[in-house]
Amino acid sequence: MKSVPHTAVAINDKFWAPRRQTNRTQTLDAQYRQLRDTGTLNLFRHGAKPAKPFFPFLDSDLAKWIEAASYSLATHPDAKLAQRLDEVVDLVISAQQPDGYLNT
Repeated sequence: MKSVPHTAVAINDKFWAPRRQTNRTQTLDAQYRQLRDTGTLNLFRHGAKPAKPFFPFLDSDLAKWIEAASYSLATHPDAKLAQRLDEVVDLVISAQQPDGYLNT
């Protein structure tokens, strides 16, 4: 057996293909708006205060959005999404402390 990279697989069925398209064209945008509107993105800015109400595990929501956007871009290039992803990754990098610790 040999591993196949996910970029070499095409999913063209009636069940998963439409859901992946919805994820690409609608869900990633909606999730980003939630990350912005709930203050999750702001947590990575130095000196930022959490939004009210505050949910302590919002970091993982951002990490999952980064993962989903990355998988989408690997098979479906999108300049707007790529730029947004770069901005979010830069924001996370800027929040990392000199010793490597990241704490929002």
